[in-house]
Amino acid sequence: DSVEPSPGGYRPARIAAMLSCLGVCVISARATEVAVVRGKGDRGPFARAVESALQGAGIEFDTIKVGEVSTAVLPSYRVLVLPYFSQASPEETQTVCAYVQSGGKLIAFFRLPEELCQLLGVSLGPFLQDTPSHPFYAARFAPGELPGLPERMVQESWNIFTAYPTGNTRVIGGWVDAAGADSGHPAVFANDNGFFMNHVLTADEARAKSEFLLALIGRFVPEQWERSARKALGDFGKGERFTSVDSLRQRIRSRRAAGGLAPDAGTRAEQRVDEALALKAVAEGLCVEGKFPEVFAKARSASDTLTSAYYLLFPSRDEELRGMFVSSPNPAPDWKTVCQTLKACGFNAVFPYVGSAGIAHYHSQSVPTSPLVTEGADPLAECLAAAHDAGLKVFAWDNLFNVSDGDEGFRARMEAGRRLVPGVTGEASAYLCPTQPENQQLVVDSCLELVQGYAVDGLFLDYLRYPYRPGSRHCLCAACRRTFEAERGAPVANWPQDVIKGELADPFNAWQQQTISARLGGLRTALREARPGLVVSVAVFGWPDARKNVAQNLSAWLDAGSVDLPILMNYTDSASFFSKLAEGEAKEIGNRVPWCTALGAFSHAAQFASPVPLIDQIELTRKHGAGGFVVFKLNHTLLSEFLPALREGVTATDARLPAPRG
Repeated sequence: DSVEPSPGGYRPARIAAMLSCLGVCVISARATEVAVVRGKGDRGPFARAVESALQGAGIEFDTIKVGEVSTAVLPSYRVLVLPYFSQASPEETQTVCAYVQSGGKLIAFFRLPEELCQLLGVSLGPFLQDTPSHPFYAARFAPGELPGLPERMVQESWNIFTAYPTGNTRVIGGWVDAAGADSGHPAVFANDNGFFMNHVLTADEARAKSEFLLALIGRFVPEQWERSARKALGDFGKGERFTSVDSLRQRIRSRRAAGGLAPDAGTRAEQRVDEALALKAVAEGLCVEGKFPEVFAKARSASDTLTSAYYLLFPSRDEELRGMFVSSPNPAPDWKTVCQTLKACGFNAVFPYVGSAGIAHYHSQSVPTSPLVTEGADPLAECLAAAHDAGLKVFAWDNLFNVSDGDEGFRARMEAGRRLVPGVTGEASAYLCPTQPENQQLVVDSCLELVQGYAVDGLFLDYLRYPYRPGSRHCLCAACRRTFEAERGAPVANWPQDVIKGELADPFNAWQQQTISARLGGLRTALREARPGLVVSVAVFGWPDARKNVAQNLSAWLDAGSVDLPILMNYTDSASFFSKLAEGEAKEIGNRVPWCTALGAFSHAAQFASPVPLIDQIELTRKHGAGGFVVFKLNHTLLSEFLPALREGVTATDARLPAPRG
């Protein structure tokens, strides 16, 4: 079957269809009326953002792979959601067109095939990138357009396709910047066939996203409002870490008895439980009156208040690194606001992305500078001024050998010079080969220039490894072959098979590890000579088999004294797997240096729906003896929702950075 179960294992649309084919009369089952199509080119985040918002809205849905869209499947649904349909085939496009022409409704995002644009009444124009003023920070909606539609929905979109309404289509929302100023560009369009938004739905501001999708789906499936409202009421008391109000009260009292909580934390937690129960009673009264959009909003507020009692149950610490990865050189709303908020929420470090050996988001003579750097604009200098003014340490985040964000001209020169890592197929990757002296010197020069020109407190070295991708984790360039053969004192008879899966696979991997270790050792020596006291931090592949998969040998680095602060990239939404990773890392590192875990709250591997799993991973980080944590990556949800929740408990008091060991 091409349809995956909706959350909770439901797949009533397909079950009903199969039973009907067998002559079974289906009376009690209500078919799932919404389907999400996972499109080509979507590696997961776009569809996950939609699916998470639907779950938050209490909407049952099925997920369909785009390649298996068919006229046999689509008629089961009243609404089809297309998170990313830009790479659909002509056949898939025609199938969806036929679905709409037969009465089905669409909610679609980003670029669409022309046939679907015509059905939704939009004309796509030029592609626009985000700028430092962030004109596509949020979509603001016209009042009264749809019941339950939020006033504003933060996106932090990094680009849009300009779009214009045609026919009877109307604009119901427009793009605004972080200050609320109108960008002049429409964002959301509506007609009788459905809705269209000219960017992907992001994971930011999850609450508003679920309200947004519920309002859109409620336009075509009005009875969904009652279903979602009753589900929100029914879910009250069923938290991520408690199963009922009574179980939460018991947990609060146990924590109070055990001690260690902040003053009055237990009392305040009990009070929040009472407040939540009062809000639930109001929602129940509204339900009797049939005011289902209001019921949904009030019931969710009741659940939020109940969950906030959980935030209070975890003590703060006096010593640990609390950092935030910031992937945008110019984060929204601005560096000053970001740094002041981090400090106010108990954080003490920021990790701003500054570029790689292929691009610099600062003034550089060694590597090409980004368009964001001008005579009057320097993102790193702005970060340093704001961070140090707020009392935060700055660890400049450099991607070293990964030059995927370098411009086309730079990558073309590197490929022409055969300086990129080729995979088994011979196709060049976006990684500089770590063996080649020219690449090594480029990395050293760019890092030295960075620490000599800017008052950073530390340097965070990312991608000091080989690519983690089947077929490309072995650099098979001519330079690697020459060097490996020279160091082993004999040629490789059957290249590259012998070093991939043959008798030389282990010796070749050991040689790769030595290559990476040598790069780190030489780089740290040069950096500490240039800036005594500089903290050299390194991103370490946290998942098992890092030595084999990406040639990172952490133990060898620690033995050689090559790293001051290893940061283990443990990106997962599984608490048990996270704990297993941290336990193994603690044993390997011992007490040789302070170390931190990187928590992937909004990463390729996870999109946390609430602060609860982040709080739990911080607690696990502490349990296993880490010296702190760094959260990936800054967005509106972290800044405005998650960090204040952490400040209630785990970061309630300020902390000093861990002292060096040994």
